[in-house]
Amino acid sequence: MSGDKNNSTDIIGPEIREFDARLKRLEEVVAQLERGGVPLEESLKLFEEGMGLLKKLQRVLELVEVRIDELVDHGEEKLGTRPLEISD
Repeated sequence: MSGDKNNSTDIIGPEIREFDARLKRLEEVVAQLERGGVPLEESLKLFEEGMGLLKKLQRVLELVEVRIDELVDHGEEKLGTRPLEISD
């Protein structure tokens, strides 16, 4: 059973595996913007990148929340495991 828990990211899809990397990149973008000294054009590009990352992260969190609610409401035995599907 402990092996199943280690493979939980395989069960819910590749978006979960990318979550931490996206969050780290978002933190880097925010830090760059907060430090200042970045030319306006580059600041705009960083802001756009950050907003795109934020939307993807929020979408993953919303879907994970729904999946957790399903598991709490119905129990894992009844639902089984299935991939977490995220559409762009």
